Amino acid sequence: MVNFKHILYPTDFSPYSTVALDYCISLAHKYQSKISILHVVEVFLPDPEYLTLYGEIDTIYKQFEKDAEKRMASLLEKNQFKKLDISSHIIIGKPFIEIIQFSRNNNTDLIVMGSHGKSALSHILFGSTADKVVTKASCPVLIVKHPEHTFVMP
Repeated sequence: MVNFKHILYPTDFSPYSTVALDYCISLAHKYQSKISILHVVEVFLPDPEYLTLYGEIDTIYKQFEKDAEKRMASLLEKNQFKKLDISSHIIIGKPFIEIIQFSRNNNTDLIVMGSHGKSALSHILFGSTADKVVTKASCPVLIVKHPEHTFVMP
């Protein structure tokens, strides 16, 4: 029998990830699951020398983290979380790596996440976080597409 005791909901706070939240909450109610909400502040621009032009790298990431904390707090204020066991986490790193590591380290039974539905060219060049999580996660992954997403053949 399938039983999802712990569901991971990674979010970038975009409309794409928000659509997946409805599925996550519905499943959590059905299975009486704990939900871990995870936001990963993405590490970008691998060359620290480049970032020094814009300020200290630690200061930049601390600001990103503060912004993420505000958005997380706003998300958690919603009534849809009543009667659910929720924890929230903000991590700095590469999103797909941090999502997979968090899932493994916290024994999640399911990952529910949105898909941005990139164009064929950007998908070929960059891949997607959702694709990488699906192929590397040790638990099932539910990918929820935004209802307005249109599929573009590669």
